[in-house]
Amino acid sequence: MGSSPLARPLAWGLLLYIALLTALWRAGFFAVLPPPALAAWCSVPGAVVDGRLLSGATSKRPGDRYWLLADAAAGVPVPPTKVLVYLRRGSELSETLRPGTRVRLTGRLRRPLVARDPGGFDEAGFLDSRGAALVMHAREAAHLSASPWTWRPWAAGESVHLSVHRWLAGRFTPVRASILEGLALGYRGSLPRGLDDGLERVGVVQLLTPSGDKVTALLAAVWAAALALGLRPTARGALSLAAGAAFLCVVSPEPSHLRPWLMAAGAVASRASGRGSGFFQAWLLAAWAALLWDPRQLFNPGFDLTYGALLVIIFVLPRWQAPASWPPAARLLWGLVAIEAAMHAALAPALAAFFGLLTPAALLVNPVAFPATAAAALCVWAGWLASHLPGPLARAADLPAWGADRVAQAFVWAAEHVGPQPWAAVPVAGPGPAALAVYLCGAGALLALPDRRLARRLAGGGVLAAAALGAAAAVAPPRLAVRVFDDPRRGVLARFGGGPEAPLGIGGSAALGGALFVRRPGGLVAALRGKEIYCVRSHSPSDEPLPCPKEATASTRTAGALELSTDGLEIHPRLLSGGRVHRGALPQ
Repeated sequence: MGSSPLARPLAWGLLLYIALLTALWRAGFFAVLPPPALAAWCSVPGAVVDGRLLSGATSKRPGDRYWLLADAAAGVPVPPTKVLVYLRRGSELSETLRPGTRVRLTGRLRRPLVARDPGGFDEAGFLDSRGAALVMHAREAAHLSASPWTWRPWAAGESVHLSVHRWLAGRFTPVRASILEGLALGYRGSLPRGLDDGLERVGVVQLLTPSGDKVTALLAAVWAAALALGLRPTARGALSLAAGAAFLCVVSPEPSHLRPWLMAAGAVASRASGRGSGFFQAWLLAAWAALLWDPRQLFNPGFDLTYGALLVIIFVLPRWQAPASWPPAARLLWGLVAIEAAMHAALAPALAAFFGLLTPAALLVNPVAFPATAAAALCVWAGWLASHLPGPLARAADLPAWGADRVAQAFVWAAEHVGPQPWAAVPVAGPGPAALAVYLCGAGALLALPDRRLARRLAGGGVLAAAALGAAAAVAPPRLAVRVFDDPRRGVLARFGGGPEAPLGIGGSAALGGALFVRRPGGLVAALRGKEIYCVRSHSPSDEPLPCPKEATASTRTAGALELSTDGLEIHPRLLSGGRVHRGALPQ
């Protein structure tokens, strides 16, 4: 085995397996199509679906969310199909539903929606990555059978989750209870949209959703406790994995929660087999296990960001250690800042491509937010456990509840005061291949420090790539691109060549050669040599008719955001959602 990590057969095998999965994905091998007998009930009022619950409840705006494995529609058996279910709040059975329970749901079945704007929630992609085909809004639920014994650990975990949920709801305001449930368990409930946007802009929203930090913190705490008790390494690993498995039964069954447990299991297995327990070895085994268990995880942004961030930590953080002469608190703070900076530098292109947003505020907020999250989770669990003590002893929950409340207040403050700042978050588009090569060379040079030789090579490659990109742009014919978004806050943006985007207000226009784009109250009109050929109706209260015929008119409400580009001779429309459209179409 060579000294380079990539010399390991497992590493090369993983790269080949990822290439194979990517090719299969592009060929449509993983497409999830609902069986015709079930799809026929889409949008039909009063659809009746039977199946087994695969998860507990997560409070969302449309209702309590569950995953269901449907096996019958209107009493007629159908091939097992995974369905995302929103059950109306206040249902009599909500408190009694457990993973593994067979239920009969009545409501409206529909196909998933695509993101209308880049960075928006792509419901269709979310379901695809989890092997689900349809969405159901259920207004009624009925028990068919209880959870079998094989589901009892998850059923018991859901009972614990609902008990914690009730304690939080009875102790805190709805907003703070929702934040604390997200920090401790990953069950982020519905929050006011303004607060939700603020949390996203400061880069802490991932701490309130299913993420590996919750499981990692528990594994580390149990390992440290076992070390203090003098247990042997194998016993420490087994105890940590057992505690993590119990916690996985309580939290939502999301891949993000499972990944750190798999890494820990990989480290324990490597050590037990005598192959060493290095972080990269554990990373490889965890990635293999995740993709063998569910290959669709590769196409989930969470998988790419999680394993990308772990690679940065494994290879970059050892280079950026603080001097040993620094005080422990300063070393810890430096470590948190270094991790955050390195991850943002390495993952910026992925964040731009997936979410259309970069959050510089996270560099300042997350070094404090990460330890605060661990403190909040500890306070929530301590307060909940103390609340079960008899009589006056239950007042022991007051102190941890106070601590948890302070953390929730801090998150709200950050969202309300830091989030609105213009520098907190920057909308960006995903880079093209050439720009990506330039960026990766520059970021690689930074991350390679203090290895100056490697940094110089990468920086040189970046300079050459930038020069080639600039030369290509200089000889390329001029182009004008106009992007039309469904979100009225983003509106219509125009860009000439590689210059910056500028808003195109109502009544404004942009022209190149024989092409002219005019913004009207009802949307955008694109004309070529004086003839209107394309119209895009955007999200607008105006009912003003657009001059194009129906077949040449698209709507962002149905097709999502669009881009119209021209070289002055022709106009080319393109869907910014990547062509995944279930409703609406491009203008013809």
